[in-house]
Amino acid sequence: EIFSPSSSWMPVSFMRVNPILRWDYGHVWHFLRTFELLYCPLYDLGYTSLGKKSLTNPNPALLKRKYPVDSEHQSGSYWPAYMLSDWSLERAGRIAPPIKQVSGDSQSDSNTTNTVKSSESSSMQEKTKTAISNV
Repeated sequence: EIFSPSSSWMPVSFMRVNPILRWDYGHVWHFLRTFELLYCPLYDLGYTSLGKKSLTNPNPALLKRKYPVDSEHQSGSYWPAYMLSDWSLERAGRIAPPIKQVSGDSQSDSNTTNTVKSSESSSMQEKTKTAISNV
């Protein structure tokens, strides 16, 4: 969609205008870095997708690790966002929002939506685990 409304949790309602260009994650970073354009410093701390503060973490696929790779050898720091090699993991640092309870006839629609989000989240977790194990 070219136009889409802002998320319901945003303090001010606004209309998002999605880009005309069909760039992937890596293309955006190439452009920003080639022309030395400014960007939010959180991207240098391992964040790859920014959203609500309580639902956004650094991307686990960018976690710096010491070898051998296991949970005891994590450094706790992250590579910058432009180092993400698997562009499909751009939103891996995002946490699914809590499921809202809906009463009445619309509950089945809500359950379907939450099931899809849960499924997408599980798929993203699997991709992240695979990417991390391949580092």
